[in-house]
Amino acid sequence: MPAEKPRPESRISVHVAPDRLSAVVSVQAGDPVGESELTATLAKGGVKAGIQPEAFARLAVGLSDPAFEVRRELIAKGYLAEEGEHGRFESPFAVGLLPGHVREDGTIDFHDRELLKPVEKGELLGQVHPARAGNPGCLVDGTAIPAAAVREATLALGPGAERDATGLVRAARAGVVICKGVESIDVVDQHVHQGAVDLHSGHLHMQGSLVVKGDVERTFSVYATGDVEIRGNVDNGNVYAGGDVRVKFGVRGGDGSSVCAEGNLSVHHAEGAKLYAGRLLQIAEATHSELSAGRVEVSGKLRGGQARAEFSIIARELGSPRSTETEVAVAEPFELPVETAQRLLERAKALRAAKTAIPSRSRVSERPKGGKLGRVQAALGSADIERLAERAARRETLGRVAFIEFGIAHPGVSLRILDRTLILEREMRASRVRIDAETGDLRSEKAGS
Repeated sequence: MPAEKPRPESRISVHVAPDRLSAVVSVQAGDPVGESELTATLAKGGVKAGIQPEAFARLAVGLSDPAFEVRRELIAKGYLAEEGEHGRFESPFAVGLLPGHVREDGTIDFHDRELLKPVEKGELLGQVHPARAGNPGCLVDGTAIPAAAVREATLALGPGAERDATGLVRAARAGVVICKGVESIDVVDQHVHQGAVDLHSGHLHMQGSLVVKGDVERTFSVYATGDVEIRGNVDNGNVYAGGDVRVKFGVRGGDGSSVCAEGNLSVHHAEGAKLYAGRLLQIAEATHSELSAGRVEVSGKLRGGQARAEFSIIARELGSPRSTETEVAVAEPFELPVETAQRLLERAKALRAAKTAIPSRSRVSERPKGGKLGRVQAALGSADIERLAERAARRETLGRVAFIEFGIAHPGVSLRILDRTLILEREMRASRVRIDAETGDLRSEKAGS
């Protein structure tokens, strides 16, 4: 009688991958077995997790057939840990200098590099996104794979920034954004720029007060809603301040440049410059410049150009022995350039709006004579007339108190109060010129009397 072949311990064999992220099953023909033997074989082979339900069911049914065979059927799958996300701060502001600012026509203005990023109170500075924890993984043998730890954003807020419960960060005051990457953010209303305003920095626009430790170079501008201090020179640049301006050294004009302060303006010297101050303009020396202010004080020489003031002009020396034409006038109401520009802009907007409201040609004959455009033009004309009348009344009021005072005035100097003008033909010293209340003519008296 022939010897019987040895029967295998089981029809089922299990193989676990070296990384323990998958397991396969092979089945050979043999005696029918059930689901319990499949379960026991998987456990014995070290497969405890990630068992695929459909594959398990299919194998369990197949094992009831003695002829059923299969090779390397995937029976279990593990999975790696799902990484979470660290908390992060997302800001609409680009950190650091930009190459330039893209204009509406697509060209790049290399003067505007957005070094300072001005914001208004309540403006959005960014959002803090909370950390999101990851999900752990699991091998087919049941070993857990822990997810890497995540950390919350550690953004430090300065006193000029505030964060709400949703993570939104807003400006607590008007100013400029000071942002150190994702480490800290603040809004300051006083800023010190360490160098010059040039091609490296670009224009500087500030909500608040600004100190510039270097020069303002040609074609570059400084704008601030508060005070501005320039510790160098202004060389064919533009400076505007909603408060006071102090220029430690000189201002050289040209190319449409100017220095304008809605408050006081202090400059050491100026050449070919345009200087404006809403209140007091103080300067040591000005040559061929245009000075306009509520009051003008020149501690040294005012040679060439013109100086206009509402109340008074006081100078140590006017003109030069070479009869340099120098025009000095008081009782002159004036608008700062920004006020003039705003008024003209509002006028243009009103006219544009009226023109766009005019009916089509087919309906022109139906509208009343004059129409909306005519009414707007009439209103603007009335406003201009009213403004001129107010200006004339103010001139008369100023004329009663305005004066020009100097230590020495050379021939060629023109002194004007209202429409009274005196052109000097000889040198005058230590004089104050005002309008005589009785005669209405210019009167010269000893300075200080």
